[in-house]
Amino acid sequence: MSAPAETTLFVASACGTCFEPLPRSEILHRLTAQQFHWSQQVWCPDDQRWKQAREVKRLTKAASSLPNPRVIVRPPSIVQTSPRLEQKDVPHLTSREVHGKSAIASPIAFLQLAPILTWLRRSSLYYGIGCLFVIGTLAAMNWFAAEKPVREVLAMTKLDGETKINAHFRFFVQPNILVVQISKLPQRLSGDGFIDLLTDIASKTATIPLLNITYHGVDLVKEGETKFVLRGEAWKELAAMRVESSRYRAMFLINNLYLSGGQVALNQSEDRMEYLYFLKEQTLRNFLGTFLNLEKDPLNSI
Repeated sequence: MSAPAETTLFVASACGTCFEPLPRSEILHRLTAQQFHWSQQVWCPDDQRWKQAREVKRLTKAASSLPNPRVIVRPPSIVQTSPRLEQKDVPHLTSREVHGKSAIASPIAFLQLAPILTWLRRSSLYYGIGCLFVIGTLAAMNWFAAEKPVREVLAMTKLDGETKINAHFRFFVQPNILVVQISKLPQRLSGDGFIDLLTDIASKTATIPLLNITYHGVDLVKEGETKFVLRGEAWKELAAMRVESSRYRAMFLINNLYLSGGQVALNQSEDRMEYLYFLKEQTLRNFLGTFLNLEKDPLNSI
């Protein structure tokens, strides 16, 4: 009686295809000679799935009974051409087994991916450092050019405890537009006091620090909404008018104010002087009433 044929198993390659079916003894020989790794995928017909060689009990049990193998430095040339097999007899690796946690450990594949992985790590690192540098630079510019001068004015006028005014570049990234956000003003602040406060802020923020460049425009914001817009040149001129009366500065403001939509706040096309005077008074009243909460007419104090 002839001896029973030795069990043959399919051994997978790194790309997910199969080597020719090898006898279990040949697989064991290649494992012990380090021609295969113990993470090598082997098709187990009993379980109808791929397993790592270390998970096949017959292989591990047989290997434990062998003496320490001699390490062969020269890798074998594995012939991947095999006799024709029926398609149903050839097992295939699933995408999870190829790319997932149980993917085949292939030093050659790793070496091919190593430069790409190194480049990605370095690119991500440089990108992160660049983003932090840009964010830090913008934050510093917003602080020194806008927020810090406003806080100095509030501390100088002793209104910092009752007033909330912030300043920054438009969207924090557009340095040619200054945004002055007026969130809270003290109840006791009068109309002329508000004009003085705006003048003091303008004197501290008339130009971009270090560059000495005039802003293109200044947005006056209330409750997150731009109410009025001033040209940068007008803002700079207001800063130089500290010695003028509050009434004169107030009239200068309304003559140079624009609404958020771009329209002029004061329509000066009216020919009748008395009606133009009325329009100026009404525009100034609306301007002060937007930011001040006064029970009396804000023009009484100007």
